[in-house]
Amino acid sequence: MIPSQVTEIISTASQQSGNLLPLVGKFFASGSVGGLFILVGVALFKFVKWAMLIDEQGKNMSSSFDQLTKTLNDFSKEIRAEIKLLGKEFHEDRKEVRAEIKLLGKEFREDRKEIRSEIELLSKEFREDRKEIRSEIELLSKEFREDIKEIRTDIKTLLLYQLPHESVKATSPLQLTEKGKTISEGFSAAELAKRIAETLKGEVEGKADYDLQAFCFDYARSRFKPDDVLEARIKQVAYDNGVDILEVQSVLAIELRNVLMKLR
Repeated sequence: MIPSQVTEIISTASQQSGNLLPLVGKFFASGSVGGLFILVGVALFKFVKWAMLIDEQGKNMSSSFDQLTKTLNDFSKEIRAEIKLLGKEFHEDRKEVRAEIKLLGKEFREDRKEIRSEIELLSKEFREDRKEIRSEIELLSKEFREDIKEIRTDIKTLLLYQLPHESVKATSPLQLTEKGKTISEGFSAAELAKRIAETLKGEVEGKADYDLQAFCFDYARSRFKPDDVLEARIKQVAYDNGVDILEVQSVLAIELRNVLMKLR
């Protein structure tokens, strides 16, 4: 009989080698003991070879693990280097962005300063233009007033030739009629003209006869302002002689002209 230990070894070896079972069956069939020992040696050889293979695979796995570790470390170094480079580039970009912002801020302040200067210049020009416009308006207004004054003078001149014929003769020069003298005596026009003439001498100096006469009619009709007593007397004279106030004023203008003619 074959010892049980040998049988176990052979069984294990046959499981590892895969080709021993046919040999075992052959040797058992022949009943050769020497062949059995050879078979056991072959099994041991296969087992040892299998064990060495396992050890070699373990070493290979360890080497692969070391290689993987090295690869991971290298990859980690590369990543760190990339991160460091990106960080450096980020700081540089941020520095450039800050420089750009600072430059833009400076340009904005300069532009704002220029805009303010332009606004101040336009405002100054506007004030100057407004001042010129006001001067032009004042000049036009002055010219307009002068034109109105001339128009009024022309109108008064026209009225001068529309004298009431009952009190003033349309001769050259104009003279009072008998009725005109009566009206003059009614409110003492000659004496009143003497008092008024003293205040008007400076205004008629150098005037021609016609201009002096026109001045007297203008004064009597627009500038002469009698007090309440004299005004009431003039109205009564106009009523008593059946004339209007305009005719009474014409009588005063003739008396005033006569006095100023002598005072020139």
